[in-house]
Amino acid sequence: SAHTIWAQALGLGSPPVGQLGGLRPFLATTTAMQSHRLAHLLLLVPPAVALIQPSGVAIDADGNYLISDMHNHCVQLCAPKNSTCTTVAGRSGKGDGRDQFNEPGGVAIDASGNYVIADTFNHRVQLCVRGESECTTVAGGHGTGSSGDQLVAPSDVAIDADG
Repeated sequence: SAHTIWAQALGLGSPPVGQLGGLRPFLATTTAMQSHRLAHLLLLVPPAVALIQPSGVAIDADGNYLISDMHNHCVQLCAPKNSTCTTVAGRSGKGDGRDQFNEPGGVAIDASGNYVIADTFNHRVQLCVRGESECTTVAGGHGTGSSGDQLVAPSDVAIDADG
């Protein structure tokens, strides 16, 4: 039987699209589903998407949602219109390369549709241009510490109105 895939934030108000609080319900149909709880969010995704520990989610302007999966060291873009999820960042497993993450955390989507990802244990924030396989470090990335070019395990990101 068909099930509904949906995500819904509970009691988070109406923040802007592109950040966790900006989630809104959406519908798509598939023959099965699996569920994951992320804070006040219940994600139901197709069983072929092997999420181990989803840790961050953002919604783009088209209603697709971006999910970071800490223990798979990747980021998935899920399209409710066709019930699919695609790895869009972190293709080569755990590591510190431009196409790798070490437990990605929070995610955000900028006005151009690019992804900003907290790469927690690489101590950096990555900007991933939509459609490209490699990301650029925009904060941290020089080891853990308190100097101006260092971060300590960033766990979340946000984008303000100015980008």
